[in-house]
Amino acid sequence: MKIFLMNDQHTFEYVIETDRVSVGRASHNDWCVPHHEISKDHFIIYAQDEEYFIQDQGSKNGVYIDNVRIEPYKKYPLNIQQNIVIARVFKLAFYRRPGHTELGITGAIELESQAETFEKLKK
Repeated sequence: MKIFLMNDQHTFEYVIETDRVSVGRASHNDWCVPHHEISKDHFIIYAQDEEYFIQDQGSKNGVYIDNVRIEPYKKYPLNIQQNIVIARVFKLAFYRRPGHTELGITGAIELESQAETFEKLKK
């Protein structure tokens, strides 16, 4: 699965190749995202039986699914129809599996510019 964290100023991307990916500002995470709104240990994405889950790690600024902050340390399924926001600053976008062209509703199209993509995501 390929994931993106995007806002109007930054786009970070990561390819998930394991069953568990930790995300945060601290360098010990699998995916280190150097942004002050991201907690040192912000969230984890899990892969299980071709499904993906997200879990907030007790972050200060939270993880939001469809505008509702999720409960820390509880796994929530990732669904392409959801609007997923990290720390009220980044939209989370993802390809469900390599070669798959259907993106999450917050998804990006790689051929578009970052600004055009973000404008679509804000709607």
